[in-house]
Amino acid sequence: MKKKILSGILAAAMLIGMGTQASQSVRAADPEPIVLEKSTQGNPITGFDENGDLIYAGDPAILVDGDTVYLYVGHDAQAGGGSYNMPDYLCYSTRDLKEWKYEGVTMSMKNVSWSDDSSAWASQVIKYKNKYYLLYCAENKGSRGKELGIAVSDSPTGPFVDRGDSLFDERITNTETYEIQDNGATTTIAKKYGRRGSFGWEDIDPTAWIEEDENGVEHVYMAWGNTNPWMCELDLDGNKMDIKDQDGDGQITQGDDKDIWYQRHNIPNEPAGNGSGQVNFTEAPYLYRRQNQYGEYYGKYYMFFAMHWREEMGYATTDDIRSNEWTYGGKVMEPTATSDTNHPAVFDFKGHTYFIYHNGSMPAGMGQRRVICIEELIFNEDGSINYIQETSTGLTGIASTITNEAGLKIAHEAFNNSLQDSFYPIIGDKAKSVSLKSDAAEADAKWEIIPGRYGKANQSYVSIESYNKPGLYLMADSSQNVVLAHDHNGNATAPSNGITSESKSMTFKTYKGFAGEGVTFESLAYPGYYLTASADGSLTVSQNPEVSACTFYIDSEKKETVVESIVAQKTKRAYEKGETIATNDIRVKLIYSDGTEEIIKEGFTVDASGVDASKAGKQNLTVTYQPEGKDAITCQVGITIWDYPEIEDLDTTE
Repeated sequence: MKKKILSGILAAAMLIGMGTQASQSVRAADPEPIVLEKSTQGNPITGFDENGDLIYAGDPAILVDGDTVYLYVGHDAQAGGGSYNMPDYLCYSTRDLKEWKYEGVTMSMKNVSWSDDSSAWASQVIKYKNKYYLLYCAENKGSRGKELGIAVSDSPTGPFVDRGDSLFDERITNTETYEIQDNGATTTIAKKYGRRGSFGWEDIDPTAWIEEDENGVEHVYMAWGNTNPWMCELDLDGNKMDIKDQDGDGQITQGDDKDIWYQRHNIPNEPAGNGSGQVNFTEAPYLYRRQNQYGEYYGKYYMFFAMHWREEMGYATTDDIRSNEWTYGGKVMEPTATSDTNHPAVFDFKGHTYFIYHNGSMPAGMGQRRVICIEELIFNEDGSINYIQETSTGLTGIASTITNEAGLKIAHEAFNNSLQDSFYPIIGDKAKSVSLKSDAAEADAKWEIIPGRYGKANQSYVSIESYNKPGLYLMADSSQNVVLAHDHNGNATAPSNGITSESKSMTFKTYKGFAGEGVTFESLAYPGYYLTASADGSLTVSQNPEVSACTFYIDSEKKETVVESIVAQKTKRAYEKGETIATNDIRVKLIYSDGTEEIIKEGFTVDASGVDASKAGKQNLTVTYQPEGKDAITCQVGITIWDYPEIEDLDTTE
């Protein structure tokens, strides 16, 4: 399933060129439609059901099981307004992080006896002793608030069967006495833990980590929380699905030496995006630890989480997952331009680490109609993490720059996404300006050219999405100005085909440039009006523009896919002493930078000089693959030479 649901067919050639033409107006002669190459993969990676129709979902979690990545989400079915309607959990899968398959509903809230039917809030699936466990949170229909649940399945795609009741009463983690952390004035200390008293949705967003201790015993830890972060150990042995009773008193209680313990994040006072000076844990914890090339865990434990409102992404680390003490590492992602919440998931796959999150970048998207995106996460040598740029292109999309004949780039005004709700939605008088610039920041001048959001079957139609503000598009407004705005659809859900009230205003028809080269864009909302660079550098759509003002040039930045490593596979690896070593049974697996793989039977060399078949023991064949224009890549295949004794030399005495 490709990136943009209901997208057109991958188009033909991109027109690129520069030149200077005499200034003249568009003639009445029929312009020549052309087809631009479009980006049809990248972000978002979900947003479609089994029929390819539009479907919303948020709160991602990841399970890597063998060669398959499973993505679990909560289905957003809210038609309008600002409340959640989440009737079930959905699953997608992939083996290459490019093509994602819709696996369907894994658990319907109608089948959860203790919950209401519409609160499939954040979840995570783990695999433990060949069973799959869905840890989730939902509204207790007994009006106690959000509580945690657990369900089990023999398959990663479900169906998951709930255990029959919530794991504990939410009042256990929220008592009348609690601790209020320093808010810049005074600190109030009480008998229990927490930054806030009971408020009904503190027990949400479970995440889990399976840890083997020094004695080889596995422990399943679960963390969760809103404002107050908590952790416990689960008992999943046999048919049990419960919180482990650490002190054996027959009940689940809260405290550092009890069954549920508070997680202190040690977050320093530092400037926050809202100017409050305090960085706070909000919700959506996600546990992670790095792996080496052999799949072995090492280094610090990471907890990624949402902080503030609107939600930014941050992380904290600890040397001991059971210590209760976490050290704040920093902010890794600003709030999205299209959703008030965010939710991280971090995982390793084929030697790379990836960061999953949600936003509202699909048609009519918003905080209650979300979609899932992915970026690669890079660690610094000291284990710290740099800022992660939210992008429309993700891992596999195509970013482009659009220039005029003078080489000025179309760019949106520079702005940071605000923590203030009043900043959103970015429509109408909150829309952002777009102009031609020589000094724009690189990310502000990148665009993703996708199949037109209106009239998708017409291959000459395109929409132009901001690279670093996904979900915001070049749109022609009622004054024929071109601005950057959100496909908001008046807060109403989009139909299954994704066509909204803004679809026409963000769709353009492409023609051979009126200057004789390049490309000219006609507004679909205003036929006969063409994308035009005004004298002051601003963008409009206008009738009869000068050809130099309405001709643009596109330069695409395709992400280079290169062979990063190879693995040699050999059918026969054990030989008798003196036997000829065969090399015709070797196959080589090429592992590309985008995570895809390819098996080749030729095009590589094998150096057998390192193997002396006259000597017994373990030796190595060296296999070399030479990518075109790149450095050679080598790997080794282990060979064992056996020295079998003659029968008469065997000692048969007892």
